[in-house]
Amino acid sequence: MKWKIYYGDGTTFDSNIGSPNETPSLNVQVILCKDNINGRNIYHTWDWYYWNGETWRGADIHGLLDQLLNDKEGKITAVKQGRTIRDDIYENILKKAINDKDFKMNIENKLSKPERKGVDI
Repeated sequence: MKWKIYYGDGTTFDSNIGSPNETPSLNVQVILCKDNINGRNIYHTWDWYYWNGETWRGADIHGLLDQLLNDKEGKITAVKQGRTIRDDIYENILKKAINDKDFKMNIENKLSKPERKGVDI
């Protein structure tokens, strides 16, 4: 499994089920992605998520437009929308994602990589 998407209704969709463009498009809360250095990346709290041909990324509307307009090679094949939900529901979903046994964190590298907004490892 290369990635997994968690939705606001509690469902998930992962790379073993289908391709990025086959995933449901709305109510994305968290996306887990395998990472060779850190073991995983966790994308959350973004308005938009897109598949760049290799991995998922998060963006606000301006960042998404920038990526789409500058995607000369056509690598972006899927765009999904995040959604604001109740804090307690979101926190429960994020906790499940953080504890997902299929996406273990490489703790040794966590200290060497700077954190970015909306991306955890």
